[in-house]
Amino acid sequence: MKDTFKIYNNEAFICCIIQNLLSNIKRMDIGRLFILTAFLLQDKIITDRLIYTNPSIINYITSNPRKLTSFSRIFEELTPLILNSLTLLCETDDIKLDINNLVIVNHKFKKVSSQRLSQINIYIPLMISQIENVSSKQLYDTLKIKL
Repeated sequence: MKDTFKIYNNEAFICCIIQNLLSNIKRMDIGRLFILTAFLLQDKIITDRLIYTNPSIINYITSNPRKLTSFSRIFEELTPLILNSLTLLCETDDIKLDINNLVIVNHKFKKVSSQRLSQINIYIPLMISQIENVSSKQLYDTLKIKL
């Protein structure tokens, strides 16, 4: 599964997601971007309607622990891919680091056509609204992610 997961979620695809994510919110702290990107790459989580009917993502996480049992492991697998994607985007001047926030500069991947990317783009604003009132520390603590 590990190899298939990395083929399915590769740096180029993650670059597109990060650019689409930042084009919706303009700036985001790095820790939050890692969590949000990892959520968006898991189809079974973002397509679960329960996540959007809860008052916040924390409520969803605590009331659905079985659905998120592997999140910490998947997050760990995705971390190098997300980091490589951020490096690529920074080196091509598509995003920049401003203190501890990532800011979009150029959005070169607007015209990338992918059914999966189109579906993920639908969920980006919904996921942003679910985490906007939750601190990054609270997300990491609730998801039991150790750095």
